[in-house]
Amino acid sequence: MKKRSVLKKGVGTVVSLALLLGIVSPYVPLHISAIPSYFGLVFPLTFFLALIVAIFSARDFWKMKVFFSLLIVSSLFVQRFINLSSSVQTSEGIQVLCFNLRGGYSIVDKNKKQEASNLKELKHLLMTDIDIVMLQEVNKRVTNWTEDYFPFKNIVTSKRSGTLIASNYEIVDSGEIDFETKVNSCVWSDLQTPHGIIRVYNVHFQSSKIYDDTEKAIAEGREYNPDVFTSIQSIMNKYRKQGLIRIEQAEKVKAHIRNCPYEVLLGGDFNETPMSYTYQIMKETFHDHFNKSTGYGATYPQSSPLLRIDYIMSSKNIRCERFEIMRNISLSDHLPILSTIEIKNTPE
Repeated sequence: MKKRSVLKKGVGTVVSLALLLGIVSPYVPLHISAIPSYFGLVFPLTFFLALIVAIFSARDFWKMKVFFSLLIVSSLFVQRFINLSSSVQTSEGIQVLCFNLRGGYSIVDKNKKQEASNLKELKHLLMTDIDIVMLQEVNKRVTNWTEDYFPFKNIVTSKRSGTLIASNYEIVDSGEIDFETKVNSCVWSDLQTPHGIIRVYNVHFQSSKIYDDTEKAIAEGREYNPDVFTSIQSIMNKYRKQGLIRIEQAEKVKAHIRNCPYEVLLGGDFNETPMSYTYQIMKETFHDHFNKSTGYGATYPQSSPLLRIDYIMSSKNIRCERFEIMRNISLSDHLPILSTIEIKNTPE
């Protein structure tokens, strides 16, 4: 019995440390320490493991009160990944779609029938009462389609390529925040809505570029290959390097927003989870529309069923009535997200 108790305490201590590092990860900049950010990436898994430990350790509650205290605190952050409250089922309001199209490569197929089917699905998606569209990973392949498939009169794209905002609302002004990369960018547009002018920001922050390394590490782990540790180290180094760039990009966007005279709608591919410092930078100013969803928030299932990296957020006078992750759409490695918003009267 003593051995079991010691084992439980040992497991509880390890899991407690992992929970603690995950909890603080949104508040610790990567240049200070990248260690918490790694635990932020796997936070849902850590929390699930902690629940299992809690079930088998319930009798030792007072002996493991630190572990159970951290579990209670961490449950507050789980709401960033899963929402159990029922969302308002309404289609009234302004429909906002945000979608990383992966450069259109998931739509093109050598089989022309499949390509035609995918293009039809894309067209149907865009014409389903959508008022504002934010697309990422836009290239010439995609912009060629916009001429035939976009039911929008007004389009703003980044100069380098990458991000696009489309709407039938009049564009009062527009511009771009230069990230100085060929792929990642941020465009903004002031739109004249029936309730006044709002500014829309569409961002695509720096990619982590760790998908291939992750696949390699998983394969090496299955084969019990000692090189797996080298692969894991490579993943951690890349994530930290690219994460620092994302933080810099997020700070640029936030600085630009400070000078905005209008209410702000922000969407895009952050390439970061809700337990990241980059996410927290935006969360401090805006509310996350995922709070109006129901279920688990994964938007990048191709890499992991746990990753939520695509977001729609807004300032206080833009209220989200409904949020949906469109899981039935298979046009990209990302899933499109749809938000129904209401805007309080804003400056003309």
